Amino acid sequence: MTGVFRICVRLAFVSLVLCLATAHALAWDHNGHRLSVLIALEFRPDLKPRLEKLIVHLPNSRQWRELKAGGFSQNSRMEEKGDPDKWIADLMTDLPKIATFADWIRDYAVASKHSAHHYINLSYETNGRNEFLREPNAVTMTDSYVKYFPKEAPEQAWAVAWLTHLIGDLHQPLHCIARKLPDGQSDRGGNGVKHGNSNLHAYWDNLFDDKARSLGLPAYAKQLYAEGYSKLDAEDKAAFDKKRANQNPMSWAMEGQEAIRAVGYPADNLVSDYDKAALRVAETRILLASARMADVLDKLIPK
Repeated sequence: MTGVFRICVRLAFVSLVLCLATAHALAWDHNGHRLSVLIALEFRPDLKPRLEKLIVHLPNSRQWRELKAGGFSQNSRMEEKGDPDKWIADLMTDLPKIATFADWIRDYAVASKHSAHHYINLSYETNGRNEFLREPNAVTMTDSYVKYFPKEAPEQAWAVAWLTHLIGDLHQPLHCIARKLPDGQSDRGGNGVKHGNSNLHAYWDNLFDDKARSLGLPAYAKQLYAEGYSKLDAEDKAAFDKKRANQNPMSWAMEGQEAIRAVGYPADNLVSDYDKAALRVAETRILLASARMADVLDKLIPK
């Protein structure tokens, strides 16, 4: 192998690693987002037929037609990109997949205008001044989709696809903060902090993967719903419902900000077992996300 060839192979490998890391930079991974919908349907089973009835209109939305007309971006990594209409058609038999739509469309050139909609940069530091906070962000977009919910079914389907995703994003703690690096720049919710073979943000995005593989997503969703809600005693269930009733997206982001401050980053050594503490936080957050998602969608989707 020549020196030039070795360098090319190495650069290709580095590029692949960076692409994989970036692919996780916007949200709970696909398991997490699908899990949130499955749990939401445990809270409100009657949502399933209503969602299915609405989502069939998604391909007719103005926004989807705009994406298709703009074509793919140059760094497209999308699976099934050869048949995007089939991807949407498959939602009819795989409904939880709808919560991954906002990530899946990133490979369209026009989707770049949505890139800042997945997170909000509240300060990680307790005395921070939110210097990295910008608009639009996940809070302002969630507010907008709820307050100005469209009247026409295709645009309603688009809004619901985004809401199932954004509500999950706002309950992933590292989507809610930006920690200042030594050079004064933002760590972009842990994307700029190495952890394991990737970065801290990707680690949090993938926290559900082990249990998803061992239990299967439907069983995992039922377990979280049972242990975190349906089997609670009356007092604990009432406490959960009180939190669930908070429908303010900025409050959700501030909860995430406090949640990540409580466990810190691994290097802070605030907890004895970071993996267990992080998973406990993640499962608590996704259960709340699902309950709130169910309630939001129940109010918005026509009966």
